[in-house]
Amino acid sequence: MRNAEKEEARAVYEAVEGEIALAHEEALHMAKLLRAEWPHLTPEGAVIQLMLPDWRAKTTAFIGAVLGSAHRAAFKGAEVGSTVLERLESEGRFLSDLALNLKADSIRVDKAEVLSARSARRDNEAASLFTYDDHRAPGSLPKAAVNEEEESPTQGLPPLADQLDALMREGMALLDELMAPPQAEETGEGEWALEFGDAPPEWNDKANAFYKTIKDLLAAEHPALIPDFEKGYNERLRIQREREKRKVASRQPDNRSQAQRMLDFATDTQRTPAKVVEACLEGLSYARKAI
Repeated sequence: MRNAEKEEARAVYEAVEGEIALAHEEALHMAKLLRAEWPHLTPEGAVIQLMLPDWRAKTTAFIGAVLGSAHRAAFKGAEVGSTVLERLESEGRFLSDLALNLKADSIRVDKAEVLSARSARRDNEAASLFTYDDHRAPGSLPKAAVNEEEESPTQGLPPLADQLDALMREGMALLDELMAPPQAEETGEGEWALEFGDAPPEWNDKANAFYKTIKDLLAAEHPALIPDFEKGYNERLRIQREREKRKVASRQPDNRSQAQRMLDFATDTQRTPAKVVEACLEGLSYARKAI
């Protein structure tokens, strides 16, 4: 195979792999919106439910177009579960595995057909939720060739492993900040008040910004690591959910004082940002090991 043919085949493979990884990322984001107050639906979750059939149909069509009917059938069969959230999460797991294990000889289309199939997939009702980056498109300028006229956004930065290690340290420091327990305030002689409710908005902002920083770095430096990050992220969330279920199901006597119960309840209600950062740290660990 000539060099030009090899380069085109590699570009086609990267475009297909990147698009499948992107579909996985979309599934994760939509599942996150659905999960916000599950089993109740937020307004955003209700919109997601309306968008899902079109997203699912066009993602299925893309997989069939570029990988063939067997992969298309496998993706359709991945929609398992008793709720819309469970079905979407199962599809996300399938897309993650497919991106990780994609074989070049599974791709059945050329450059023009990949671009056409990708354009059709992205023309779905959920596309308004996302911003697409085409830097991995066949025929686009390779990242390594961005030099004289346009400086690479990652030029001059430390190697990716060092950047991930730095983010691990940043995340651990942020986790310490977000794990601070709620503080009771003295309202009178011998009386104290303790506020209940969600975490301060700035805590959510910090956790979401940390998540976005990681995803932006991986997208710029090594998009193939995104499924590894998301696998670790979701695994931590799964562990957290199971731990909470076991806690609720436990019928052991609760010997805590009323004051301690109130403090623990207040602490639990503001731990959502910390749980996001914990999941991010697990995802970073998975991505770091995959380098």
